[in-house]
Amino acid sequence: MSVMTTWVPIYLRDASKGLALSVFDAGVVSFVATIGGVLGTIYLGRLADQKGYLKTATLSLMTTTTTIFLLYRDSTSSSSPPSSSSP
Repeated sequence: MSVMTTWVPIYLRDASKGLALSVFDAGVVSFVATIGGVLGTIYLGRLADQKGYLKTATLSLMTTTTTIFLLYRDSTSSSSPPSSSSP
């Protein structure tokens, strides 16, 4: 949890290596991720008890992969293309 609260906001705000989000947006993303981690631990544990750990892990991984892909696609499509300078 310490990595989440220490390094993720820095990455979200960093313009050169990160996503260059505003302070508010970085705070919202950090908040949602932290709440999701807490609630996910509780509810996915219960779901794993009912449906089985393999089905629950598969569902969780598919959801996470899809979300990361959509966020990555959105972040790369909104950035401007690099300018090419010819000599």
